[in-house]
Amino acid sequence: EEADLLIINHQSMLDIIIFEAISKRDISWIAKKEIAKIPFFGLVLKLPKMIIVDRENKAGLAKLIKETKIKKFDEKRPIAIFPEGTRGKGRKLLKFKSGAKLIAQKHNMKVQPILLLNTREFLNTQEYQVKGGTVKIKYLPTVEAKKGTNWFEDIETSMNKTYNHYKR
Repeated sequence: EEADLLIINHQSMLDIIIFEAISKRDISWIAKKEIAKIPFFGLVLKLPKMIIVDRENKAGLAKLIKETKIKKFDEKRPIAIFPEGTRGKGRKLLKFKSGAKLIAQKHNMKVQPILLLNTREFLNTQEYQVKGGTVKIKYLPTVEAKKGTNWFEDIETSMNKTYNHYKR
């Protein structure tokens, strides 16, 4: 509950739905600008003032730093990011991008790594499949984002190890 940044693996649109349903806090999601252009999903992201990032533009990085500062300090909202940068296929975690590391260290954030298991099996929008079942959520130990430490690499390693242990 006290984490500033939620680092979550990403397999399905169900990932966001789950956290919006179970979280007591008003989460600010970081999404790539391409998602903001999709009818309905773009509107869903824009209405609650989510953070839209242009990953191809250096000015987009400065905007990301500024907006995450506002969400953390002024609005006191936790920020959620998918460090893989896109949805994985569920077989393994994708290599983490550096955006989560950058914003966490810049703002001295407390980071909560979270694993979602099986969400792609139950809502696969790429193959237009929906079915019932149980989603597992694993909360790993919270970490302080300190410069000069390997906290980000340690989280990636820990998330991969835990994911491989629990996946079906």
